[in-house]
Amino acid sequence: MRGLYYRLKEHLYSDTIDPEILESKVKVLTYDLIGAILYSLVFSTVMAYLEFHIASKAIMVYGIAVSFLLVYIFNNKVSYRAVVYFMTAAVLVLYTTFIFFSGGSQSPYLISLITLTSSALWYLGKKQAIINAIISVVILAYVNIVSHLDIYSFPNEIPIPLREIHEFAAFTVFIQMYFTFIFIYEGRLLKVRRHASEQNKEIKAQNTLLNKYQIETTTQFVNLSSKKSVLDKSMKYAQKIQENFQPLESRMKEYLEDAFILYRPMADVGGDFVWVTKKDQYRIVIVADCTGHGVPAALITMLGHSILDQIILRQEILRPSNILSELDCQFNSTFHGNIPDGMDISILLFDELNQTFTFSAAKHTVLYVPKEGDSTLLKGNRYSIGGVLDQNSCNKTFDTFTATYQKGDKFYLYSDGFQDQFGGVLDKKYLRTKFIQFLENVSHYEMNEQRKLLDQEFNEWKGDASQTDDMLVVGIEL
Repeated sequence: MRGLYYRLKEHLYSDTIDPEILESKVKVLTYDLIGAILYSLVFSTVMAYLEFHIASKAIMVYGIAVSFLLVYIFNNKVSYRAVVYFMTAAVLVLYTTFIFFSGGSQSPYLISLITLTSSALWYLGKKQAIINAIISVVILAYVNIVSHLDIYSFPNEIPIPLREIHEFAAFTVFIQMYFTFIFIYEGRLLKVRRHASEQNKEIKAQNTLLNKYQIETTTQFVNLSSKKSVLDKSMKYAQKIQENFQPLESRMKEYLEDAFILYRPMADVGGDFVWVTKKDQYRIVIVADCTGHGVPAALITMLGHSILDQIILRQEILRPSNILSELDCQFNSTFHGNIPDGMDISILLFDELNQTFTFSAAKHTVLYVPKEGDSTLLKGNRYSIGGVLDQNSCNKTFDTFTATYQKGDKFYLYSDGFQDQFGGVLDKKYLRTKFIQFLENVSHYEMNEQRKLLDQEFNEWKGDASQTDDMLVVGIEL
């Protein structure tokens, strides 16, 4: 490996990157090139075994292309930037092939696009990272728009019995690649800091170089500020990616008489999400609140979306209590009982043919406001989804409430972000009782006006205080 590194170092050049930085990047690139070839050998076999044959062929072609690239570099002087562009294009084609032939917007491999941004940030800097992020967002938007408007039906060549395995594999590989990048980046950053510390000692010993030390310190500060700015922008793009998974109000209004969504994450990305679908005479609306907030909770929301797609769209489990039981079982199995995180969730199933609704929830409540009569607070079971350190735990059962409804009835699903927000004159929590009362008071307004009034009430209560948690409120009218 060391001989290969020195050969690449001799044949790769850059007119814009500092030689010391280039040396560090070439070292990582060496591991990536060898890893890509080994990856193609292993995963082409794995994909063939899992009967995703077009992916197997694409991975093999990718490995051959990287092998030819290595041979070419051994015999020619090549621009470092050109090599990275080639690798980026090859990976993009590979990921796109995976996505287009595994269901498009339903593909488990959509999540892999995020790695294009993180790798570009290390190899080429913030401009290329932004470009890669834009490309990823465009691909995500394209497949979702095409699928939503029924312009084209993306084929799914993964056999149905093996799709759950592919979903788990895609998520696992993404996590592995993401943390590998973090470890490499932190390791290089630590090396830079050690080098700066050695320079600092030398400068203190040589008073004549004090001015140079001050200049270098200032430069390092500017670089760190620039890197923070890049990471902030990356988080903004991550926010756009997560927003792409959330259904729009317009989509909900296609399934229901009227609806609104008020979503206010605590950070750029959050742990609350909405899931909605239509199947025959049934309409399903789901609101979930994942443990914590920020990036960890956002990752759990993506897992939650994926598992719900599997349970409802593929396994065709529609009864809310059965959905919750299966969700809990798959959630614990996915994390192998190693992570005590989970989610609170409420599910409403509307049967338009018989004009009935069915409710089940895990540590959640839903407010039901009929057109005629008093409102009712529907309460779920007192335990959450997941949160059990036992991957074989699949013994939770959930209660079901079924009743009839009439046109004009309203339902409100929500996380605990609104009621737990600190504010007011005494800087106390808003509390659920006050929140339910406010919903009842505004329920006679149009849905759009209700969302505005809720947003205004939240802002006035919070004032200048920091937001306590992710906040999500969904109102629907039948």
